[in-house]
Amino acid sequence: MNTKTSFKRPLKIAFDLDNCLWIKQNEYNIPNYGLIAVLKWFYNNGDDITVWSGGGVEYCEASIAKLGLGGMVRVEAKTMDVAACEEYDMAFDDSSIALAHLNIGVKTNAKEQI
Repeated sequence: MNTKTSFKRPLKIAFDLDNCLWIKQNEYNIPNYGLIAVLKWFYNNGDDITVWSGGGVEYCEASIAKLGLGGMVRVEAKTMDVAACEEYDMAFDDSSIALAHLNIGVKTNAKEQI
């Protein structure tokens, strides 16, 4: 087995909240149902899911509750410290900074979701 290409289980996956799980449109937050479905797939796969936000833990927890994801995810304040993010196998984020071993860039607008 080639350990460089195999994944350990469960995967540690991070999702950014703003402009990823929430799509900002004017003063409203619109759920990104496509990305939420991806998050739920990983959750049902038994993976360890974290949702982070630069808005802080309280804001993130309240948003997760509104999205109906409570109990599925761990919540953290977002850090841009790459060394602190090395524990993550994958990150879904709108930031161009590499925050995990595999970074999936999320680009959204109100008409076209991921």
